[in-house]
Amino acid sequence: MNPSLEDSKLPPSTESNITRFAETILPAHIRVAFEADFVNERPNLFSYIERLRRWRDRFEEKLDRRLPNQNLESYSPHLSEFRFQKFDDVEVPGQYLLVNGLNIRFISPTNTCAAQR
Repeated sequence: MNPSLEDSKLPPSTESNITRFAETILPAHIRVAFEADFVNERPNLFSYIERLRRWRDRFEEKLDRRLPNQNLESYSPHLSEFRFQKFDDVEVPGQYLLVNGLNIRFISPTNTCAAQR
């Protein structure tokens, strides 16, 4: 362990960002544990880095427990029913390769798409 990390304090801007993050962004069920680790007890730089690594590991573990494939219906029923709706023209951002009047440069959307992680 580096002695300079153990003795150094966090910059005031980092401390204010931690407090603001805890107050505004975190969900309520996580906020209590986060405030106990970072806000209530002012960590030094070394313990701050170690605690951030622990929190990262917790979130990665939670993400790893998710199923690798999910049905689109579980995320958005509206998108899963999109192909049954009647639209004459649907404009997709980036569908025009060049700005000119020729229709050969248009990309027509298909009914299938591949979702990747």
